[in-house]
Amino acid sequence: MFNRILISVILIPVVFVAVYLGYIPFLIFICGICFLAAFEFW
Repeated sequence: MFNRILISVILIPVVFVAVYLGYIPFLIFICGICFLAAFEFW
């Protein structure tokens, strides 16, 4: 549970930075992180 909260806290500023700077490369990066996180939770 704590890991999920930590990941969401990290992803919030990442999303804001992605929207501010240009989201396409960051979107790929975020998808990769989400995939790794989901793979870890399995």
